[in-house]
Amino acid sequence: MSLKSTIQSMPQLGLLRAVPLSVCLANWGRHFRNEDEGMFRIEPVNDHLSQKTDRIDNFLSHDWGTGRFVKVLTLLWIFNIRAATIATFLISCLFGFLRMSGMGSMLNHWCSILFGYATFVVVLCWWQRIQSLVGFRRKVFLDKLCIAQYDAKLKQEGILGLAGFLQKSNALTILWTPRWATRLWCTYELAAFMQEANRPIELMPVKMAGILLMQCACWMALSIAYAIVTTARSADEGDMHGYQLTLIGLAMYAVVVIALIASMVYIGQWLMQELAELPGQLRAFRIQDAKCYCCAHGHRHPKTGERIPCDREYVYWMLRRYFHHHDLEAPESHLDSFNALVREQLAPVVLKQAGGSTLPLSYALYACAACNFPWLIDYIPWWAEGYSSGEMAGMDLFLWLLRGMMLWAYHPLLQLAMMRICSMMWKAFLPLAERTWRVVLTTVQVFMMLIIAMVLFMAFRYVYQVTESTSLLPAVPFVALAILDIALFWRCGEQVPASGNPGRREPGASSSCAVGPKKLQEKKAGHPGHSFHLSTAEAEAEGPLVEVKL
Repeated sequence: MSLKSTIQSMPQLGLLRAVPLSVCLANWGRHFRNEDEGMFRIEPVNDHLSQKTDRIDNFLSHDWGTGRFVKVLTLLWIFNIRAATIATFLISCLFGFLRMSGMGSMLNHWCSILFGYATFVVVLCWWQRIQSLVGFRRKVFLDKLCIAQYDAKLKQEGILGLAGFLQKSNALTILWTPRWATRLWCTYELAAFMQEANRPIELMPVKMAGILLMQCACWMALSIAYAIVTTARSADEGDMHGYQLTLIGLAMYAVVVIALIASMVYIGQWLMQELAELPGQLRAFRIQDAKCYCCAHGHRHPKTGERIPCDREYVYWMLRRYFHHHDLEAPESHLDSFNALVREQLAPVVLKQAGGSTLPLSYALYACAACNFPWLIDYIPWWAEGYSSGEMAGMDLFLWLLRGMMLWAYHPLLQLAMMRICSMMWKAFLPLAERTWRVVLTTVQVFMMLIIAMVLFMAFRYVYQVTESTSLLPAVPFVALAILDIALFWRCGEQVPASGNPGRREPGASSSCAVGPKKLQEKKAGHPGHSFHLSTAEAEAEGPLVEVKL
């Protein structure tokens, strides 16, 4: 049976299987646990978790040497962050309107704010489970639950089926680590998925999700600390005991905030060092250098001593079929063709986003929104009270409301700028990482970030405090910060063309890149007769080749 007929017959034969994403995330990713570092078997009790399907939403590509918790955090951020942000906004508006109404006395200030943040955490962690309860399930492919690799016959069927899984997948989700590009199975999955054009490849470094969450936690802590300062400042001077308790709580909270910021900066430096390795990996990519479990152990199971089949033979055989190479004089021409594909077409797209200091704009916006939406619970009653008090009307009321809007919106703009500045500092300090203690670099960066944040924050707050309630002078620092954000993220929207077409640029969103399809030349030096078409029709000649989302 040919490969094409095998793929087409997979649904009828029941070979095409997927597992709900909620199952993959259950118990904080227990199915990502791999005791044998690459050798696993489907336990009978877990065999029923995968289900027959006609289509797979996301194919999860990852290496088994990476810890399960960072993978879970990455998947939570990729698939749940939008729902968590929307839920936080809705709950915050609901509580704000409740406090504005007659039920306001039933809602304590701090309880309602913390409930807004709790909504974000709950939906972020359990959104897939919530969806599954109402019948909506995202179907993903996780090799450990969908195919077996411990038997030679099943292994051969599995690799044929793996091609079908990839062809029937709507998106390839790569949980990237420096180890990912060195694993044979990961590179094979990329080759099989790129057989068809116009399908997105979602690539996210596994440490990025942890850093984004820590940035959220830092900003939430800073916001709460500022609210504590405001409460202490407005406390009754006669109540010295309560005032002292507030200051003690603020001091303890400041320690937590500094610890969070320092940890986030320290981990971010490691992430930037890993990202710095990605350009070299892709530009010098050779699937011949990829490692696999079987070859590393001499094709013997390390515990039982049983002989295990060679993965490399299967993968090379499949690549030969993909590239239609049967040249006996150049037995590795199909491998070199795939190497050229990765270097010349995929690498420029990925390197533009993951190879520099670029922070994914879409994820940054979600983080900023989620951190600041709960404070609408305070702002909505304040705006409503100013509107209903009757003290202002007409243009004066409009200007007062506009100032209030800027007062709230300035915080997410400031957070967005600081997130970008932080990632730029990581890259700027990277050359010093090998010559200077990381503790010193972390201390310097934390100090610089606090100074920059304080200057930007006070630039608006001071103008807001000293001007009349209807003055639009605070719009000057507000607009200046908005322009700064645009400037910091401006280069994210530029496209990097494939190496074979260096003069071409196409517009695109900042959170993804797309490069126009370019068929590799049929005759290249050392690759006679090579032809690998990523587009399925001539009509797609001006469409995207592959969309890399970060």
